[in-house]
Amino acid sequence: MAAAGEAADRRASAVALDARLLFPRVADAIEALPNGEREALLLFAWEDLSYQGVAEALELPVGTVRSRLNRARAHLRELLEPGGESRVKAR
Repeated sequence: MAAAGEAADRRASAVALDARLLFPRVADAIEALPNGEREALLLFAWEDLSYQGVAEALELPVGTVRSRLNRARAHLRELLEPGGESRVKAR
């Protein structure tokens, strides 16, 4: 039982280390997003607003919010893939 607990602790430590290493890259990628995409993403993800809530906060149609979130997700995937760091700094 103790060995299983130690293995779980090592996995948890590795995950925490990965998160600490990844966070600056994610923050840089979010900062590199165009303003409209970044605003929609932050309201949706961090403020936990619905699509409708984001639309009301930004005074936009819901379809525009959905488009901006879709583009933001695609940009983040692109920026966070291997080699994407150079694209973040280039913006």
